Amino acid sequence: MNEQAARDLLLAWALESSDADLNVVTPQQRQHLAQVARDEVHTQSPSTDEGLPERFLARRAALVLHAVGAQTPALPLFLARNKLFAALAAGLPIAAFLVGLLVDRLGSPHRVDLLSAPLLLIVLWNLLVYVWLAVALFRPKKHDPQAGLGWLGRWATGLAWLPKNMPQPWPAALATFTTHWMHTSAPLTRVRVLRVVHVCAAALALGAVASLYTRGLLVQYQVGWESTFLRGEQVQGLLSLLFTPAMLVFGMPGFSLAEVQALQWPLHAPVQAPVDGGARWVHLFAATLLLLVVLPRCVLAAVAYGKERRLARRFHADTAHPYVRDVLGAVGLGATGTVLRVFPYSFTVDIQRSEGLQVLARRQLGAQAQVLLQASTAYGEDLAPAGVVPRSLDVALFNLSATPEAENHGAFLDSLVQQGTMRLEVWVDASAYQQRLLGSSPERLEQRSALWRSLGAARNLPVHIVHLVQPETPTATQAAQQQSPVLLVLA
Repeated sequence: MNEQAARDLLLAWALESSDADLNVVTPQQRQHLAQVARDEVHTQSPSTDEGLPERFLARRAALVLHAVGAQTPALPLFLARNKLFAALAAGLPIAAFLVGLLVDRLGSPHRVDLLSAPLLLIVLWNLLVYVWLAVALFRPKKHDPQAGLGWLGRWATGLAWLPKNMPQPWPAALATFTTHWMHTSAPLTRVRVLRVVHVCAAALALGAVASLYTRGLLVQYQVGWESTFLRGEQVQGLLSLLFTPAMLVFGMPGFSLAEVQALQWPLHAPVQAPVDGGARWVHLFAATLLLLVVLPRCVLAAVAYGKERRLARRFHADTAHPYVRDVLGAVGLGATGTVLRVFPYSFTVDIQRSEGLQVLARRQLGAQAQVLLQASTAYGEDLAPAGVVPRSLDVALFNLSATPEAENHGAFLDSLVQQGTMRLEVWVDASAYQQRLLGSSPERLEQRSALWRSLGAARNLPVHIVHLVQPETPTATQAAQQQSPVLLVLA
């Protein structure tokens, strides 16, 4: 699923979930639009195509938004504003190029200052950026993909211009959409912003190069340097360090200490300098900027663009989400024969809890879901090999009465991950623990639940607190699951 289809699906879900009174999109409209979307995707590809459900979801979401947009003028405006980043991404490099044209004209337009602060800062800043990027490759990744984006993420995802004073259910729908889209698209947003930053840096350096040459066509440069604290030897060493890469790569001639000392202002007469002296130093500055700034930034921008294109096509609908399951099931595209494979750990599942698992399986995976209960793994023992079952949701089942331990419960989860399970979740049954507490201390229940969530978060696994004895009674986690996004995080 591409980025546009993912945005449409998430926004349609946020709208329909917030439209509790069914006033914006009536049941008849939803049924009609679903049938139209199903007919369209069926004419484009055979029903055996594995990508058919996601294409149906994308087309249905687009039809829903189109129908709603005809009734709500603010929605097309909101969708149009979401495309503003594409225009800004094209305009910012142009602005950076224009700044580069002016950056070295802060002094005299007839001079080439060998210690030009703007040009030296451009090179130094980019070298520091390369060091920072190299260090970032070895830093541990943050668990929160949205960390560090803030307002930049809202701007880059087109969410900084939310409509005001809209009637219900739009405020709630757009708030839900904004929260989930920023989180889901954060990896893509980060790469997209980096790509624009790299292009702007290259454009700024190109503008500086263009400024040097265009001024050189109209005026005769006076080349030199001046400093209160630096002497000729130090300036010669600094310039050698700066220009050596360009001289080696492009075969440009070097310069001696005497030449550098002769160019010190006001110890020499600029008008008596050789005619080609200015051109030589302009070529050195231009080659240095191209080699140390423009080329590396273009390579980094190309790498970021390739990753951006890949990530923009790797959104996936969560087929286990109740909304997605219901939409697909209404037109006969829901998953059939989906298996809930349960791996209990130090936990005996009796008949009553087994029936509760079946209820939760149907709620999670649809009416045709089947429960495949594995033998319970005793405390401290290793998991028996189980293999991989296609179209299955694997669940590690624990008892909330137990305190999670990394060396036992965590090792059990690690072994499940190593077996190559397609989808793995952590379910923790709270029925026995709640019965023991008898409602006397809800804080202890929440504290124990938080410990289990931490165990799962350390392995990037979702943790759900369930109630197998009374599965019809939704827990706080089950209610939150209903509000979880319909899109899986980018793979």
